[in-house]
This record gives sequence, C-alpha cells and structure tokens, in this order.
Amino acid sequence: MKIVFITNFMTEHQKFLSKAFVSMPCVEYLFIETSEPDDSFQSVNYAEDPEMNFIVGFDELRSNQKKYLKIINGADVVIHGSAPDSLIIERIKNNRLTFRYCERLYKDGFPSIKYIRNMLAAWLHHGRFKQNNLYMLCTSAFTYADCLKFGNYKDRCYKWGYFPNTEVFDIKECVDTKRPGSIVWASRFIDWKHPEIPVIIAERLKNEGYDFSLTLYGKGEMFDEISSLIKEKGLDDKVTLDDSKNSEELRKIMKASSIFLHTADRKEGWGVVINEAMNSGCAVVASHIVGSVPYLMENNRNGMIYEDGNTDDLYGKIKQLLDDPEKVKDMGIKAYNTIVDIWNGRITAERFVDLSNAILNGNKHPDLYEDGPCSRAEIINDDWFVENRKV
Repeated sequence: MKIVFITNFMTEHQKFLSKAFVSMPCVEYLFIETSEPDDSFQSVNYAEDPEMNFIVGFDELRSNQKKYLKIINGADVVIHGSAPDSLIIERIKNNRLTFRYCERLYKDGFPSIKYIRNMLAAWLHHGRFKQNNLYMLCTSAFTYADCLKFGNYKDRCYKWGYFPNTEVFDIKECVDTKRPGSIVWASRFIDWKHPEIPVIIAERLKNEGYDFSLTLYGKGEMFDEISSLIKEKGLDDKVTLDDSKNSEELRKIMKASSIFLHTADRKEGWGVVINEAMNSGCAVVASHIVGSVPYLMENNRNGMIYEDGNTDDLYGKIKQLLDDPEKVKDMGIKAYNTIVDIWNGRITAERFVDLSNAILNGNKHPDLYEDGPCSRAEIINDDWFVENRKV
C-alpha cells in the first residue's frame, strides 16, 4: 500500500507515527512538507538522519511539484493535514481514497455572524465531494460535531490524534518512586492555556494545610504576570516557575511527579502533553474541553476530568488525589496502559492500514474497532461532560 502524508512540516507529533508506517513491510510511505517549519512548534531536524529519508522537504516539493503531484495522485491513500487543497483536489475528483485530518473547526465558538462564510468554507472543504472517497480523521474529539454543523463527513469520521514517542518501562516501579504531592503544569504562558488557574488552586490548597509542591514549566507573554501573582499570594514556598523543557527533559520530570495538571480551554486542539504525562504514569487532571480528553481519558479511572472554567470542580479533584496516594498510583498505571496498549503510533499505523483496506475493498463505512484510534468517531459537543458526569 502506498501512503502519502501531506502537511505543513514534520513535528515530534508526527515523527513516531511516520516511523511506524515505514516499519510496516506492506507499506510504501512518503511524508511531504508544504511549508517551512514554524518556530512556535518543535519541528524535527531530520537532514542528517538516515531513518528519516521518507520526508520530502518544502524546497524539494517546490522545485519538483509536478513530480510529487503525480505521486500524490497515484498513491493508494493520502492523509492531508495543514496543506493546500490544490495538492489533493485532482485525486478527490478521481475518487481516490483521501483522509483529511484536523482539530476542531470552531475553536472560538460558532459565531452566527459568520454563518455564510463558514457554510461556503464547509462546502469547499467537503460538501461538493460527499459521494467521493473522502473521510475525516478527527484530531480532536469535537471535530465530528463541528463538521456536522453543515452536514459534512456524516458516518465518515474516525478517531485520530497526535502520537509522540511511547516509552515502555516498569510502570509499577515508576509510580512507587514518584514524589508524593508533586504537581506539574507544562505549557506556554498564554491566556487560553490559563497558567493562572494552577496558582489559584495552590493558594486554596495551602490555606487548607495540604502538603504539596507545584512547578510550572514554560515561557510566554504571561510568565512575568504569573511570577508576580505567586509572590502576591505568598506561594513561593509551594509554587516554582521554570523555563520550558524539551520532550526528553519533560518526560524525566513527569516520571518523577505524581499529578499532571492541564488547564487549557477550547482552543487546545489536542494537547500532546497529556499523552506524554499519561505515558509517564502521572494522574492527569484536565479540562473536559481539551480535544484529546474525551478520547484518552475516562474520568476517575485513568485520570480526572474537570468542567472547563469550574475551579471548584478542579480543586475538589486535586484534593481527592492528594488525600489518596494509592488512587494516584492506580490512576497513573491505568493512564500508562492506555497509551502503551492503545493510543500510540504503532497501533494507529496498523489500524489505519486495515481501515484503508476495508474502504478500498468496498466497505464505505467500516466499523472495525470498538474504541481508540481509527474507531468510528462519536458526536461529542462542548457540554458532553456536564451532561454525562457521574463523579
């Protein structure tokens, strides 16, 4: 099977999935970059890595576009992300199997004032090709519901995501050696990541006499503001700020920490750091509106989900974990197993090939897996957690 993956540029989020495809003897794989790397993302330096010779860089594409358009049009399957539609229009018209993938479409909500513009964009994106072999890989649990606002991709949406490196180790030993009461937050210090929320929670925990430590890793426009807030609330003995870390450094920190806190709002398309924290055996506490949360986490089993914007709900869940260290360990083990057993690049690559083969063999709406990557996506709206919350 010839698979071509087209998106803006190679990142750590795509690297391990790509390597999984390459390792499959039945797959001939190519990754095509359509722009220069963006400094705001952790791109991959692959120029001198012989294992990454499946990548066509932006300069190469630009110099030989006719050559690669021919390859794209002739591939058995194409995965299309943040890239020009012009690269895949011809193959879609020819009814060649194509998967788009994207995060939720309306991160700022669905403003009625832009209804006509959104409707036109939806028609250009899928509406005119509803009968063709065009499917959606949902890199957010909320993508399907957004697509359906204009009737697009009905029964053609499958769960997807981002897949950082999956580490396999002795998880029981790891959770037994974590620092009790250690809480970590790691992200950019920007408004929609809400770095102020961990500080608010820390103040309440300190006032109630809890024994804990909180470290926030990252950088951004709100760093100085958060530093001042910590001093203002007298939390220097409980809360520490540190610079952002690369993936390897952050994994070491996560493996030594008990609780990982993720406080982003609906603008967080996926949240790869949640994959990494779960794989590191942390008890993750995350907002219900983050794109990966409904896919990766089951509340009170392999993590804690709180209602976005509800700091009382979040505070109560952090307290539950601090009050019950054994629950933290159990949750961390189950989180680790979720990533190692299901949500990783190897499993996803294998399932994607099976899904593609099923469609190519005439099954227009395959339902091959009960859950996990490449299973049928459910319609999940913003208020799913409030409506279904049991704990």
